Amino acid sequence: MAGADKVSICTAAIESPELISQASAMFGSQCIVVSIDARRRDGGDYEAYTHAGTLSSKRAVEQVARQVAALGAGELLVTSIERDGTMEGYDLDLIKAVTGAVDIPVIASGGCGSADHMVEALEIGGASAVAAASIFHFTQLTPAEIKDQLRSHSIPVRN
Repeated sequence: MAGADKVSICTAAIESPELISQASAMFGSQCIVVSIDARRRDGGDYEAYTHAGTLSSKRAVEQVARQVAALGAGELLVTSIERDGTMEGYDLDLIKAVTGAVDIPVIASGGCGSADHMVEALEIGGASAVAAASIFHFTQLTPAEIKDQLRSHSIPVRN
């Protein structure tokens, strides 16, 4: 793996789940991150999507999360399709649904607009980590400032 610590698998994890077992056996589960794009259904639960969030898998997010964890995924990156890029905050119900379904680390993604949103995803949603992009592209906040704000909430961060 020419220097890669981890690889992220999304569509292939749902369409060819045996890939997760094979990759996990070859490289170790700590290297395998399954990315799950999710959208809320009319009934209030969440559905997993593939192909960059354009095709419904017709499967509940929790079902997909449990399956890929059992097959050897070491982490899940869970992105709310509706919240992605909005900077309105992570979908805490989605994050809680996934963290409640699996015992592996969950990275919250989609919607971060402040350090407080990160704190909520970690403390309320139960995420192990957070991903953010728009906050750094469209505000004046820097990663160092965000880290300082997280530390002020007693959340450990890397230097």
